[in-house]
Amino acid sequence: MRDTSLVDSVISFRIVVVFTVLFAFVTGCATRTSSRSHTVLPESVAAALKAAQLPESALSVIVRPVGGGMDALRQDAERLSAPASVMKLPTTLAALELLGPAFRPSVQLWTSASQAGERLQGDIVLRGLGNVEFDFAQLEALLGKLRAKGVRVIEGDLIVDRSYFSPARMDIEVSPFDESPEFRYNIIPDAMMVNQNLVTLHLSANEKEVRALVAPLLPNVSVMSELTLNAARCADWEDSWQIPSVSVSASGQSTITLRGAFPKNCARSTEINVLDRNLMIASAFRAGWTERVGGEWRGGLRTGTLVESAARKLAEQFGRPVNALVREVNKSSDNALSRTMYLQFGVGHARAGETSAQASERQLRAWLQRIGINDTGIGFENGSGLSRTERISALQLAQLLEYAHSKSPWSHEFIASLPVAGLDGTLRSRLTDSNAKHKARLKTGTLRDVVSVAGYVPDANGKLYIVVAIINHPRASHSVARPVADALVDWVANMK
Repeated sequence: MRDTSLVDSVISFRIVVVFTVLFAFVTGCATRTSSRSHTVLPESVAAALKAAQLPESALSVIVRPVGGGMDALRQDAERLSAPASVMKLPTTLAALELLGPAFRPSVQLWTSASQAGERLQGDIVLRGLGNVEFDFAQLEALLGKLRAKGVRVIEGDLIVDRSYFSPARMDIEVSPFDESPEFRYNIIPDAMMVNQNLVTLHLSANEKEVRALVAPLLPNVSVMSELTLNAARCADWEDSWQIPSVSVSASGQSTITLRGAFPKNCARSTEINVLDRNLMIASAFRAGWTERVGGEWRGGLRTGTLVESAARKLAEQFGRPVNALVREVNKSSDNALSRTMYLQFGVGHARAGETSAQASERQLRAWLQRIGINDTGIGFENGSGLSRTERISALQLAQLLEYAHSKSPWSHEFIASLPVAGLDGTLRSRLTDSNAKHKARLKTGTLRDVVSVAGYVPDANGKLYIVVAIINHPRASHSVARPVADALVDWVANMK
């Protein structure tokens, strides 16, 4: 006779196991369902969108914990969007990894001429290697090194060599990005520039007239003001600004003419890029060599390409290393510096017929694939975000930020380069009343029709999140759309 108590016990055990498994499955499903990404926007973000009169469809966003886990918020994260300056994130991280944090661009002086006493009996070559921060002070330091070699008189021409990048002049016959091509943010760099081809205008007005001075004082460069006075606020001085014109006389004198209007009792300074690049270099070189160093230059200026085997290097001036440049790019969102950094990736890697930008794109895509990021759909043009064709998704940026934090050997240098909320860089005056103040590290981006943020934000308990938000919409000006991005960051900073 069977022991029914044993059978009943076995049956009961099996029933308990089955129900336990079923319960675990059901509750597991419920747990997974409740842990899925929020697809409904937080009330504060939705309210900010409504106040800005922007549809929710304008926002592409992802909020995910660093190190893995369910996304706290995700909406249209796979959509390719115009990123504005958050496109500098892949450029700067790639610069640390492809160029190395200690890489330093430079400017060199070469010659094939013989030296007789203090006289250099021939031409001298000024060769640019992408040191876009090469300013008047660095030029003077370079010329001082030449003077220290005993050279006082240069009898030949100054030959400017820009061949480090191809084409040598990427700014030629290029349509302006916007209506203000003369301002710093619009500079299209090349391998050999002095002070990014910028001169400083100092404008001051009383009740009767406007005075204009150009600095530094350069040979053969002057400024003439035809500005009229108006009653606008000093803060709105640019509203009546017109692009300056430049005329060059037969003797080589360049005159910058200012037109438009300027407010009464106002003083402002601005930097402009209006001079011919070769004229700028010639004027700066002559001023530095003759007035600062005490030399003599008897030749003129022309462009050419150095043949190293037939020349010797006289002096070299190094710029700051990449880790410092990355900080400058991300903190201040410097476009010319970012664009030059991007072009450096392709140096020495260009295939037949490739431009530097094309070689750089190929190198950058190969690097993204090596670190596990699918580059499908990403659109590169110059690596700065100052573009109407560059595209990337919030998800791809989040993956980049995860890699940067958790796997990159230069994680600390990269993260330290990001602006800190309410403290420095482009976030100095933002999120000052938020729990994110002095905690969130975010790259910002602004173009006409685009506002974006991407970086790291700790929640109220100190748990770190990756936050990427990109707003694309015809109404997405910085004044309209930035409150939306700030509301998102503030929401993350207050999560518990």
